[in-house]
Amino acid sequence: MRSVNFVFPVHNDEGLLIRGIRRMTDFCEEYFPERYRITIADSGSTDGTERMGRSLAACCKNVDYLRGPSLMEQILSTNCCDIVGFLDLDLSAGLEHLLFTDQPLRDGAACVVNGSRFRPFSVIRVQQSLWADAVRFQFILRLLLHYRSSDALCRFKFFRRETIESLYPFCNCESCWYVCAELLLLAERSHLPVRELAVDWVSIRNASESDIRFQRAEFKHETLRILANLRNIHHFCSRRGS
Repeated sequence: MRSVNFVFPVHNDEGLLIRGIRRMTDFCEEYFPERYRITIADSGSTDGTERMGRSLAACCKNVDYLRGPSLMEQILSTNCCDIVGFLDLDLSAGLEHLLFTDQPLRDGAACVVNGSRFRPFSVIRVQQSLWADAVRFQFILRLLLHYRSSDALCRFKFFRRETIESLYPFCNCESCWYVCAELLLLAERSHLPVRELAVDWVSIRNASESDIRFQRAEFKHETLRILANLRNIHHFCSRRGS
């Protein structure tokens, strides 16, 4: 199996951080011993996330903590693994799905593995307002950007190292999750092989009204950044295909 860097973008997640990272570490020690890194990517938390993240990085040999501007650039510049995967901290997609990501990326059948909550047989147990927003966001993205994938914003995405390094310079988004969505769009339009994997969404998050407002504002802001970048995306993909 190839080495994997599991990246967890976080923002004010002190209530989930220790539990999520310890669950992930236990899982990796069983299934990926000595072939993994865990990266906590903090986009400017104002609660106790930074203190907890630095503490976890200090006491766990395979855990790194990153924070500050140009977060995705930091992730890629410090990465030494063959595969880079992005996961939600509450592991809502289910750890068992991770076992199906390695083979298509290893044997070249896929450059990207994208989780989807909208595939048949996916189990959804999540706060109703979050699910309603997920459906609405996905409809808007497919309408505006013509994604082929059924779930551009699923927080379960894995990229071959060479794929993410070649595509990232052409991204315009700031949030890690929307950079991932932009990377997926670039991969699709470049005709790179993308494998879609049905995943569950069983979330323990209890989003407040302020959390929901923040997510909606972020969606609007980052979608506009993708739309503003469409000319560059088209130019890159045309040049790649020529």
